Formats: sequence, C-alpha cells, structure tokens
Amino acid sequence: MATKKSANNKKTKLSRRKVKTPVPEEAQTIAELRQELEARNRDLAESLQRENITAKELRDCKHQLTEALEQQTATNEILKVIASSGANVQPMLDVVAESAARLCNSQDGSDLSH
Repeated sequence: MATKKSANNKKTKLSRRKVKTPVPEEAQTIAELRQELEARNRDLAESLQRENITAKELRDCKHQLTEALEQQTATNEILKVIASSGANVQPMLDVVAESAARLCNSQDGSDLSH
C-alpha cells in the first residue's frame, strides 16, 4: 500500500495549481497605449470630418461670390449702356441679352434676344 500512497502523492504534486497572477506592468502599459491610440484616431477622424465640411462650405461660398460678381458685372454693363444710349434702346437691349446669356451660360443670346 505504500506504493499507492506515493503514487497519489506524486499525482497531487503534479496536478496544476490555478494561481492568479497579476497582469505584468508592460501589458498594462500596452493596453493603455492602445486605448490612447484609439482615442486619438477617433479625434483625428472627427477633426478630418469637420475639415471636410469646412472645405465644402468654403467652396460653396466661393461659388456664391463668383455668381454675385458676375451679376454685378452684368448690371454694371447694362447701366453704362442705359446711361449712354439716349433714345436708341436697341444697344441697351443687346447688352441686356448678352449679359443675360452670359449669366445663364447660353451659347448665343438667341433664346433671350427677342
């Protein structure tokens, strides 16, 4: 029976013990770095999204300013012709048609001239 006891003792000694070991400090640091990186990536993505929105708004403003300048230029041309035309209205109407065609991106003023 001595052999059975010694065999049982060996099995007991060989059995694995479950021991909780603390997470090594390096692993905590890596996890913290990953969290920080993820947070920074989120911040960067949000910042890029805001930048894209701002760029689109700037393009829209530039387009509106360009259109406003074109309208003012056409108005100026028309007013100059009106001031200098006197009784002859045909030159004034020609300039109005040309300006309107240009503002409407028409190739010729045919659809606006009469």
